[in-house]
Amino acid sequence: MNRIIAFVLGLAALIAASNSLEAQQRMRQPRLPEIVKPAEPPATPQQNEPTTEPELEPESTPAPEAPTTPPAEEPAAEPDAMIVGYWLDLDQEISKDAQENPITVRDALVTASRNINNTYGQDARWSPDLIGRRVERLHQKLNWLLYGGLGIFGGLGIFVLVIGVLIVLVRPRVPRRPAVPAIFLTCCLGLSANTAFAQVQGKVSGITPDAWVRGSEVEVVITGTGLADVESVLFPAGVTANDVAASANKVSAKLAIADNTDVGAVTFLLRPKGTTDCGTGECIDSGGVLFTIFSEEVADAVDYLNGKLTERDQRIRALIEAARKNAEASDTAIKNKLETDVSTLHSSIGEVRSLAETLPQRIETAVANLRSDLASKLQTVEAKANEAQYRADRSQEDAIEALRGVMEVADKDVPKRGPLGMLGVKRTLNEEVRDRMIRQLNARVAELGQKQQSRTGIIIGDVPGQDMPPKPHFEPIPPQRPPR
Repeated sequence: MNRIIAFVLGLAALIAASNSLEAQQRMRQPRLPEIVKPAEPPATPQQNEPTTEPELEPESTPAPEAPTTPPAEEPAAEPDAMIVGYWLDLDQEISKDAQENPITVRDALVTASRNINNTYGQDARWSPDLIGRRVERLHQKLNWLLYGGLGIFGGLGIFVLVIGVLIVLVRPRVPRRPAVPAIFLTCCLGLSANTAFAQVQGKVSGITPDAWVRGSEVEVVITGTGLADVESVLFPAGVTANDVAASANKVSAKLAIADNTDVGAVTFLLRPKGTTDCGTGECIDSGGVLFTIFSEEVADAVDYLNGKLTERDQRIRALIEAARKNAEASDTAIKNKLETDVSTLHSSIGEVRSLAETLPQRIETAVANLRSDLASKLQTVEAKANEAQYRADRSQEDAIEALRGVMEVADKDVPKRGPLGMLGVKRTLNEEVRDRMIRQLNARVAELGQKQQSRTGIIIGDVPGQDMPPKPHFEPIPPQRPPR
């Protein structure tokens, strides 16, 4: 097992060393642009016969002579020679196929323009700056993979070693434990080691200020993590960083921007101590953090906008001051109003207090007056009630006397005049009718006498009101037959 682990670690080290050597060679010897031969034109549906563009022979054109010339001696003559070669080849094709197929001329033009664009694209693609950035990113990814692989394989090796020791030494004593937690812990340790190795490289998170005008100097502050070993800051041509001071999370530098510096957003590198070449990937790349360079016109426009903003701020301050003064005046008026209201409220409270103090006496006086009024009114009502009772008693007595007189008269023979009376015949009441009338009268007289004895006076609210007795009902006397 140890041999396997050693073999894996050696293989990883060899891969990292080979990648590093290859990257250094690419940095020192950038790839030269290649000349691409004209491609065959695409077939068009307008042609009657399927024809293809013949391949361009390199012997008849001076285009292949461009790679033989060193690019360092005549760097500007190479595209011109290539373009001249394309035009000579195009002239030959036009003279050869102008009569046979006129559409081939268009295809040749398209092919020539594509080749020229591809050549210039390769020149831009393989520029030294772009190659350096790609190599640095490649090295960062390789470092991540290397450190992650080392952490994972190292953790697995430690886990296997621990399991082997447990199997050899402690197997008879300790029962077998589940291996899943140990594997999970080992993977966590490997990932933690990978993260720790990655953090050592450092990372840029921002720059302040992130823009400035060319032809001037400015002091910038670069923030991030793992920046303690930074020795210098590298910007593109025209920007020089001086007075570099680094700490764990911050790097400060003074930038001198030349007048002829290209405007736009640029990236930068942080070179640690002991590093001479940033092509190996040891320098810290700014990544997505950019520093923008402006021209003087843009700076003037910014100053103009800042002046407008300052004027606006001044107007806002004036409005705020006026509002504050108005608020103070309003506060004074409100304060005076509140003081007046409070004084009025205090006086009202004093009146209420005095009224509350004199209220019991007023209530007692009002109650005494009410009692005296009620007593006088009660006496008056009682006198009127006694008088009414007296009158009612007198009326009852008179009625009783009248009934008695009627009863006495009824006991006697009452002559009646009628058809027979005119003849001189006297008619007397029936005995039964007379007895019934006498009984009714006696009962009525007894009832009136009992009511007169029970009433001794009237007290208001003591005796409920009673209904009046019904009037006596006398049945009609049936007609009597005259005696024969």
